[in-house]
Amino acid sequence: MEEKIRRQMEKIKARKERKANGESKKGQNAAALNAAQQANAAAAAPSPSSILKEGSWVRLKGNTTPGKIIKINGNEAQVAFGDIMSNVKLKKLESCDAPQPKKNSISATFVSSQTRDDIREKTLNFSQDIDVRGMRGEEAVQAVTYFIDDALVAGASRVRILHGTGSGILRTLIRQYVATIPAVSDYHDEHTQFGGAGITIVELM
Repeated sequence: MEEKIRRQMEKIKARKERKANGESKKGQNAAALNAAQQANAAAAAPSPSSILKEGSWVRLKGNTTPGKIIKINGNEAQVAFGDIMSNVKLKKLESCDAPQPKKNSISATFVSSQTRDDIREKTLNFSQDIDVRGMRGEEAVQAVTYFIDDALVAGASRVRILHGTGSGILRTLIRQYVATIPAVSDYHDEHTQFGGAGITIVELM
């Protein structure tokens, strides 16, 4: 009787081991297949330069203003944002839909002319300083968002954000936001003689 029980236990144990080995092999095969698929996808993924070409409509990553690629030179593209020409690295651009023309050609011409006038006015009247002292955190970040957009359209390479020191909350929030903008190459305190930690200098690409 004991021998019969022992043989049954050994059979049960052998079945469990075979099942465990089978699941392990399945997991290994699935992992290998997943790795192969990821490698193939990475190899097949087109580079920015193969997607974007002269005439493509693009925008800066993190921005909504569309522009058209006029010329590509190596890893950089000359992009027309309205009447403003900018040289931008391809990796900072993403493809977007072309602006939809209006059905009424007269209206479309007016809108286009109005847009050019707005861009020209923003460029001429753009101030490289913004003062957000006294604003609530959310208001300050929103104001800086519009300010950076205007700076990019105007082709500014450097701007100053006056936030004051105090408890440092505004400074922290603004710098956290600025760090997420692809078009920002660097940011740092103003020179101590001109405001120090109370002002953040933002360098734009």
